[in-house]
Amino acid sequence: MGSTVLISKTKLIVLCVSGAVICSVVGIACWFGRVPGSTSSNASKSTQNREDFLPGTAPWLNLHLPAYTVPRHYDLVLYPDFYGTNNVFYGNVTIEIDIKQATWYLLVHIKDLNVKVKSVTNKLTKSSYGVSDQWEYDPNQFYVVKTKTMIEESATVLLELQFDGSLSNGIVGFYKAFYANNTKAMATSKFEPVDARKAFPCFDEPNLKATFTTTLIHKPDFTALSNMPVENAFQRPDQLNQTRFQKSVPMSTYLACFIVCKCTYKEKILSPSQKKFRVYAVEGSEDQIDYALDFGANVTEYFETYFGLEYPLPKMDMIAIPDFVSGAMEHWGLITYRETNLLYKEGVSSPSNKQRIAEVVAHELAHQWFGNIVTMDWWDDLWLNEGFATFMAYVGTDKFEPEMEVFSQFASIEAHTVMPEDSVASSHPIIVPVKRPEDISAVFDAISYNKGASVIRMLEAFIGAEIFGDGLKAYLKRYQYDNAKTYQLWESIGQHAKEWDIEVIMDTWTKQSGYPLITVTYDENTNKITASQMLCKDTAETIDWPTSIFDYKWEVPLHYITNSGGSDSTFPWIHHNSSTVEFVSPVDLKQAGNWLKFNKNNTGYYKVRYPQAWWEKLETLLKNDIEALDAQDRAGLVYDAITLPPYGLMDYSVAFNFLNYLENEMHYVPWLSVRTNLFTIRDLLNDNSKWDRFVERLVKKTYDSLAWKEGSSHTDKLLKGSITRIACGHEYMECLNAANSKFTQWVNDPVNHPLEVTERYEVLTYGMKSITEEQWDTVWSRYSSEPVATAKTDMRRGLARTSNEVLINRYLSYALDKNKVADQDLPSVISYLAANSVARPIVWNWAKQRYTELRDRLGIDNRYFGRLVPGIASHFTTTEMLEEVEGFYALHPNAGAGKRAREQSIEAIKQAIGWKQRYENQVNDWLENNV
Repeated sequence: MGSTVLISKTKLIVLCVSGAVICSVVGIACWFGRVPGSTSSNASKSTQNREDFLPGTAPWLNLHLPAYTVPRHYDLVLYPDFYGTNNVFYGNVTIEIDIKQATWYLLVHIKDLNVKVKSVTNKLTKSSYGVSDQWEYDPNQFYVVKTKTMIEESATVLLELQFDGSLSNGIVGFYKAFYANNTKAMATSKFEPVDARKAFPCFDEPNLKATFTTTLIHKPDFTALSNMPVENAFQRPDQLNQTRFQKSVPMSTYLACFIVCKCTYKEKILSPSQKKFRVYAVEGSEDQIDYALDFGANVTEYFETYFGLEYPLPKMDMIAIPDFVSGAMEHWGLITYRETNLLYKEGVSSPSNKQRIAEVVAHELAHQWFGNIVTMDWWDDLWLNEGFATFMAYVGTDKFEPEMEVFSQFASIEAHTVMPEDSVASSHPIIVPVKRPEDISAVFDAISYNKGASVIRMLEAFIGAEIFGDGLKAYLKRYQYDNAKTYQLWESIGQHAKEWDIEVIMDTWTKQSGYPLITVTYDENTNKITASQMLCKDTAETIDWPTSIFDYKWEVPLHYITNSGGSDSTFPWIHHNSSTVEFVSPVDLKQAGNWLKFNKNNTGYYKVRYPQAWWEKLETLLKNDIEALDAQDRAGLVYDAITLPPYGLMDYSVAFNFLNYLENEMHYVPWLSVRTNLFTIRDLLNDNSKWDRFVERLVKKTYDSLAWKEGSSHTDKLLKGSITRIACGHEYMECLNAANSKFTQWVNDPVNHPLEVTERYEVLTYGMKSITEEQWDTVWSRYSSEPVATAKTDMRRGLARTSNEVLINRYLSYALDKNKVADQDLPSVISYLAANSVARPIVWNWAKQRYTELRDRLGIDNRYFGRLVPGIASHFTTTEMLEEVEGFYALHPNAGAGKRAREQSIEAIKQAIGWKQRYENQVNDWLENNV
């Protein structure tokens, strides 16, 4: 809990619950002089070992709450006392519960709360059941109430609880968020997946939906916000304000939201509903609201049409939170965002910032339907929320920002990001069993988001956008205000896509991990193509993959494009009960000028391995006519070419020869797909100068055309940044000199030499490598006073690029100081330092020494903490470091939400070691002969 806080007489709280119906006065007897942690019960405390019961007779031994107790309504009152140095909150909640089976026990979730039962009564008869015992069962985060009288079947019970907690126990649950260099604060909340229980006792499972009536107590000069509009508000005799909100629609606990803040807002009126759409930000940031306001209102109206279902709440608020653990959170009617994902300032925020904001806003608004109106039944189906919201972000952004060309970037951002993680045995299926709270947090990963979105896009591509949209409308209409499982989505879509067995097809993609490698061969005599599938993984991998019910075979739609057109409605399939399909090529591939490329528009979640002659034909095609294939298809080819060799699936010489076409590549997307892989090879080669010169040759023409110049289109501006990063990151001296010059001018005279927003990332990243301590301190000072969050992110990254060990250690010390680095930014500081080869061993040793402190600050079940140390370790490439990492994990066996991240980091190190043993000499030989 937090620090001890005494309550003075002037701060006695009168909590009025449900207006005149139930009034619970929290007076001197209950609250005066008490401290958080001192709540006691009038009921007796049993000393019996809670583990001695059998699960059937002791429901607290089960992970899930009993199915026979069903919450219907929460009447919740909260007083967050975050003023000055106070960090506590107090509350009362009355939960209306339907009893489906006679029971002695009522269970609710709690975590880090002090709880006292006020009463257990029958709603109809008003009679009391009494309380004979109450206790917390920590293993499953339950608070158990045993009644004196058995609660009869079909009764409706009112369980009234009094509680308190700390606002300084991390930045999840109900917490105090600081801003303005820690001189100001707000009380805010973030509950997904299982942290509503940190704010109030509740039935904290997604399929236990209930309505809410929320009341917030606060000082008069602060604004109270929640999911619903204000019903009434007044000033009480104690000079505090009491704000009561309208009764909500049925919703899961993780969607509830409570905020008390000093914020300003701008609003629009939605058409045709006339509902208010507002965007809030802390005072001083109101000039950064307009883009999200206009874009968000447009997307909301569009989604109402797309889903065929009106947004159901009376209002929509979006708010930027200064210290927020996630990118954003879809609380129903009150979406919360990290400032970088909502606030945009023209001339300060970059084009990539603008695209990120658009995509995140569209993602969260899509959740108001996919996740809020219809919610996954349990966390094993999390992807129904996150995969669909990720996909719909592209739909919404493309509708109102077509210049961004987001669908051309889809595979590069989504599929190509997750495929490395999905190519190793530690991956998991999209639908994955989750048993513990830390397991729930861990599945908020690239598999649920990126892979989930990728298989949805593949589904839409083969059934068609219209049928797909009709299926979604049917699904949302059928299960609105309810919960659903994946198979129910397939049923709804299948009713409109009658040509396919949707459930069978999609089960092969959601119920096993990994993805297929499609190997194609060509018979010149018959003009036939044979395509076969196998699990795409490292051929030298020795770790056994888990058993798959489909034996790692998939239903694979083989869309293709040729010189004479594409396969729009008719295309071959490889089925899960076979490994191969054979078909006659639609064009004679023996003839010069004829060609065929699989995975049209990169909509399929798989890789393609062609024969060497086929790769050479495609390379010649692109060298002669780069526009013969669009940017998406070129990106798919370049990604497959660069990622197949490290798995032993293609020779590096074939891949590097194909990459030569990039010398003429002037579109952002192919460079986006290859960029990370170029840096990966550079790291594995220990910064080999021959590799740098090879990459310099690839980028030179594009760099000369765009770098340090003003781009015209949105994607040109993104390409300008991407090509500059590749050039500077591969020691292209012209690039490094320019970055250093621009940085020095800005440090010395920021008024006359401001950083161009499309260059800020590159200048700060590559211009700060060899800076002086004085220059570093200057950047830190500007970072501390910078009012625009997107600009602060670039500065925070740049500060980590120094090669000066004194400055590296200084930055690490700052990272642990909450007055200097916010909780939300701590993981990114460590990540940026870990990406710096000079800083990496320093930050590794620092993280080992500070592990307990980091764990206590962020929380063992926090997925960002769970990925923090593995994120550092995954950069290592030697046997010695592998042994050190494994030893450290053994020393701290409780990985919390980081269990899978640890496994992935071990696999990453082993892969790097194997690569250096098998391919380093091969690559070096090619470089010696060709560069």
